[in-house]
Amino acid sequence: MAIDVHAHHYPTAFLERYSLAPTTFGASGHHSLAQRLELMESAGVTRQVLSLAGAQPYFGQPSVGAGAAAMANDLLAELCDQHQQSFSLFAALPLPHLDEAIAELERVACWSSFAGVVVGSTILGESLAAERFEPLLQALHERSAAVFLHPVGRCEEVRIDPQLQWPLGAPFQDTLVALALMLADVPRRFPGAHFIVPHLGGTLPFVASRLEPTMPELEARLGSLYYDTVTSSQAALRCACSVLGPGRLLFGSDYPYCSAEEMAARVRLPAEAGLDGEEVEQVLAGRAADLLGIGRHDGREG
Repeated sequence: MAIDVHAHHYPTAFLERYSLAPTTFGASGHHSLAQRLELMESAGVTRQVLSLAGAQPYFGQPSVGAGAAAMANDLLAELCDQHQQSFSLFAALPLPHLDEAIAELERVACWSSFAGVVVGSTILGESLAAERFEPLLQALHERSAAVFLHPVGRCEEVRIDPQLQWPLGAPFQDTLVALALMLADVPRRFPGAHFIVPHLGGTLPFVASRLEPTMPELEARLGSLYYDTVTSSQAALRCACSVLGPGRLLFGSDYPYCSAEEMAARVRLPAEAGLDGEEVEQVLAGRAADLLGIGRHDGREG
């Protein structure tokens, strides 16, 4: 059985209110709630941690961002409350506005559905590793919060064809935000915050050897982050295990950007890639349960 740390949900009322659209690349169709729960059961996924993907509440006006984040989180938490055994929440934050983001973190962190926060790999062109975000990082550290990083669909750092923004731009964004955090020594300075990089760390497993000459203690830096297992490739997963270590991996499906067959295949992938039984259990569920505190509460508080 698996805990899925990379699964998305877009409340319709939120999207309509703020004229946002869910990411469409690779989507197999946004199933009804009943279909989603049935798909999870058939694939062996006991819980999904819900998050927004590209539709983050990042607006220039602080009050608009704060209202958008609160609306998204309230609607997602309502779904979690109705299905406490199936869903938890990575809350959205109204970045880049620090006071509003910290206030929203304090508001939602007491909810039993709260498993951490989701932060875009870029925040209106800025990186979470930027010095000005340190008060937020300190607040996340103090709450021992998980921070799920996710591409926003606009790879501003690299000129890229619009058709390739998600299939190719997203892994580049994963790579760049992880490296920015490591270069700024964020995981060491804020050890209570636990960063999860999606898609096997983007290109990190494949370029790590090129980084070694310019990044001292690269192995320890890579080991200061967590990575989800969103891939359909045994070879890619084996490479990530070799470079990043299986002890830093968490299961992710990227639902709804996978079919029912792909979700089930991704649950089977760690075993088929050759991980031993104990490590398979840790990747699929045990590590996420410990890291996110899943199973400690039965209902919403606050």
